[in-house]
Amino acid sequence: MKKLFEDKNWLYQKYWNEKLSLMEIAMIFEPNDWYYLAEKIRKEMIKFGIKRRSSSEAHILQHIKMGHMTRKNRIKQKGEKLEELANSCPHPRESRQMLGVTAKQFAKLCDVSIRTVGRWESGEKKPLLAQKILILEVLKIAREF
Repeated sequence: MKKLFEDKNWLYQKYWNEKLSLMEIAMIFEPNDWYYLAEKIRKEMIKFGIKRRSSSEAHILQHIKMGHMTRKNRIKQKGEKLEELANSCPHPRESRQMLGVTAKQFAKLCDVSIRTVGRWESGEKKPLLAQKILILEVLKIAREF
């Protein structure tokens, strides 16, 4: 059975008239594995003589073909690394004691209220990812002195 992207008129309509990218066209058929299909659609376009709109699309396809990560995957990977880093953060009370500061001073360093520090230390709340990273940075700076 012939797929829609194998029809010259349909493919031309989507690519030139609706201004969809190769990736967007591929996502119509394979939302999860679109990158494999994009290469196949590109070959169909060559076969039909449909010219590309820009060289940047060719560049993106080349990266996909070579197995480079997409932007979404890079962001996800960076997020996972940050999460891993934040999980290495000691408990706020331990961090405060390592620094040798009062709860009020620690709150000022972390740019939060003293009440928030109290909630962290009692276990009522946990620091957010950004706050954990800030605590780690403060600890790192303190170790350098």
